[in-house]
Amino acid sequence: VSSLGQLIVWEWRSETHVLKQQGHLVGGTSLAFSPDGRAIVTGGEDGRVKIWAVQSGFCTVTFSEHDAAVTDVAFSKTDVVLSSSLDGTVRVYDARRYRCFRVLVGPPPRRQFASVTADSAGEIVAAGCRDSFEVIVWSLRTGRVLDVISGHTGPVSCLAFHPTRGQLATGSWDATVRLWEVYSDTASEVLQHDKEVLALTYRPDGKELAVATRNGEVTLWDPENSRVKGSIDAGRDSAPGRLRDQRTVAAAKGFFRSICYSGDGRFLLGGGDANVICGYTVADSREPALIHRFEISVNKSLDGVSRKISTRELTDAAVGKSAIEDLDEGADDYEMQKRILERSLPGVESDRMKRRAMAHCVRFSPTSRAWAAMTSEGLLLYSAGSKWTQSFDPTALEVDITAEAAEDAAARSDYPLAIQIAIRYGDSKLLSDLIYRTPVEAFSSVLQGIEPQHFEKLLTLLVSRIEQRPYVGFDLEFTQALLLEFGYRGLLGDLELVSAIRALQRSVSAHWDRLSGLCESNGHKIDFILSQCVLPKGEEVNGLSET
Repeated sequence: VSSLGQLIVWEWRSETHVLKQQGHLVGGTSLAFSPDGRAIVTGGEDGRVKIWAVQSGFCTVTFSEHDAAVTDVAFSKTDVVLSSSLDGTVRVYDARRYRCFRVLVGPPPRRQFASVTADSAGEIVAAGCRDSFEVIVWSLRTGRVLDVISGHTGPVSCLAFHPTRGQLATGSWDATVRLWEVYSDTASEVLQHDKEVLALTYRPDGKELAVATRNGEVTLWDPENSRVKGSIDAGRDSAPGRLRDQRTVAAAKGFFRSICYSGDGRFLLGGGDANVICGYTVADSREPALIHRFEISVNKSLDGVSRKISTRELTDAAVGKSAIEDLDEGADDYEMQKRILERSLPGVESDRMKRRAMAHCVRFSPTSRAWAAMTSEGLLLYSAGSKWTQSFDPTALEVDITAEAAEDAAARSDYPLAIQIAIRYGDSKLLSDLIYRTPVEAFSSVLQGIEPQHFEKLLTLLVSRIEQRPYVGFDLEFTQALLLEFGYRGLLGDLELVSAIRALQRSVSAHWDRLSGLCESNGHKIDFILSQCVLPKGEEVNGLSET
């Protein structure tokens, strides 16, 4: 149901409902990754907060307690979800039990919150106000207001806690970033900018603060010394496309509404009112560089996708032809479109305006192996691993993928081909037998030919073999070669392999606990036996003497 943003799947024979998924009714505004990277929380203009499973892409729970648009969401280290809204509340949800257990409000009068964040311990919550220009600080444990911070002369558009201590950075439309020591209740520094501050973020180690402003610049600050380390002129990189009712060429410069660092602090993402998301390398703060521009959409029905508009699409008054309201009375949805236009108030275009291609929020996952963007096209997820993009392997459908083919390849000593066929054939016993027949010197060549989407299956098989204890030494050598291959391909941080690696750790630890005590005892016995074999000086045994 497109008007409701729903996907409904029915089983046609029995006419039974199979699946129902629904996104945000109006549009998303913000997102945040969970600490383990397995879930994403999003907030929307429809007042709903949704939690999505990263692997399946399905929405697991929807909270609809807010009465107005959700402006920002955050995930604390304690699996607690925070959401700020224009209804004047910050709501706290338990991500495990799926319930709202606390509502945070400021002292009267009620304020509209534009941003929310939590400290590294998950004990202190801060929210920036859009109308009163203040920052409200609460204790998450008690829900009490700890402080009302004032000093900004414009809406507080963004804020973030220092990753390792109690410093709070707040950005405002008054073109300043203020650094507050929340625990000591003092304002340490004021960082002045040329234009309105729209977004800020700390580097994960806390040694750098990136600030995006309205003039398209991203300034890199040293929060310890309050000095500029570098800057990124992102105006041309983030230039938006031409709008349908724009009678002049598209703007030459744009700006970022959201920025974030990667987990290692070497990369910076930025998204704004353009159809692109920009990635920069900031390993050297003095010489940051653009490395890639990710295109959000190629859908020409969205506004701002094209930088130039063909004159054939314009009327004599330089107005896009698509902007002319031309309702077909014979269309099936004519009555619904007519009601939408009649419901619109004079001067209000929210119902009749074309959606604009833009990025509202960008975030890196904790492992930096993936990042997500809340855009006008919905929630987009990008991954550096090939697990998600190559989950379907069409070569597995070939008719020559048989057990006999695997045995023939092994008989020819073509172990890489034999292992690949066994993996795709799906017979664990056959795969286990072929691994035993593979010589140690062929481990590297075998693993180099395996596709990444099969690594989890192979590692799980090795863990089960190690637990059964038939050939522990051989299995550990093969496992070591497999882990080295993970490292070469940069897959050790892949979330899909975490559970298998943890199972491997448990299995190896069990072997260690079982054998370490026995080996230590045997070592002491051997030392005792050797000590008894020492001959006194001058004595000879079979012609040998102790010298």
